[in-house]
Amino acid sequence: ADLVQRMLAAKLHGAEGVFVPDPFHPGHGLMNEDGTPGDLFLPWRTAALVLGGAEPQGSICLPQGSANHLFVRGTDAVLVAWNRTPVEETLYLGDAVRQIDLWGHEEQPPGTDDGSRLRLGPLPAFVTGMSKPVALWRRGFVLAKDRIPSVFSERHVIRFEFKNTFDQPVTGNARLVASETWSMRPERFPFRLAPGETSRHELELSLSNNAVSGPHVLRAEFEFAGGRPHRFSVYRTIQVGLGEVRVEFATHVNQRGELEIQQRTINPGDYPIAFRCELFAPGRQRLSTQVVGQARSQDVRVYRFSNGRELIGKTLWLQARETQGPQVLNYRFIATE
Repeated sequence: ADLVQRMLAAKLHGAEGVFVPDPFHPGHGLMNEDGTPGDLFLPWRTAALVLGGAEPQGSICLPQGSANHLFVRGTDAVLVAWNRTPVEETLYLGDAVRQIDLWGHEEQPPGTDDGSRLRLGPLPAFVTGMSKPVALWRRGFVLAKDRIPSVFSERHVIRFEFKNTFDQPVTGNARLVASETWSMRPERFPFRLAPGETSRHELELSLSNNAVSGPHVLRAEFEFAGGRPHRFSVYRTIQVGLGEVRVEFATHVNQRGELEIQQRTINPGDYPIAFRCELFAPGRQRLSTQVVGQARSQDVRVYRFSNGRELIGKTLWLQARETQGPQVLNYRFIATE
């Protein structure tokens, strides 16, 4: 993984060539002193063959948030992707997709109605045989802003655009889908685009009073005809809430049998914060507290419910209302031992 990340870094920063100094050094792992291949020879060879001559094109947003880099070479597109934990990423990338591991083992990912199912983990994997127009369409879907305040009484306008990356005109519709606690209109955005033409739209969005704060996945479903029918989804993340302020939770059952919830409010910004917090648990009386934090600080509060084991596995809800502002932050989390 480290070797491939170094090769990627060189490619991403525009190096004209990537070299391994002293490849026969016993500590480098590429070749042994007697000229036989070392442990890193196949990963180096695989990465060099897949990425040779390819130009970086940024990254695309995957449904499970896996890190990735997109490269193009001629009419081909290549994706290098990985995740800290094992995940499956399902999305349409083309009709001839192949997944290659660092040792050159190649397979066709299982197909679903939503596209190919990629199995990713900490080691980078290469995805080839992708549709270049679809990959560039994914990369070119742009939100004018990716953060909205958690204010329920207002309508938020989000502008977005996308570009026809095919070499022929396309006609179809885009539909945006997000959390059930969001209200969005219009529901569909028809478009007719010449090759290379950009389509720009506005979406009105409002939040219900139980909309959860934090990152949310916004899915744009595209369906259009251009030579042949195409149908795929593009993903983006929108943050709901106050800038960089975040709230973290830890739960456990203490020696008295109480469910103890630690609430840590982290404010890395330059402005002080003040909230009235209420914690709701199924079948229990709500608990409340005040959070008054200085800029660039952390505030820790502790809640306790008796007979705590009765709440293990259940969803708790915290609502934090700004005492001198309109924002309301909602968090839901599972109680654990």
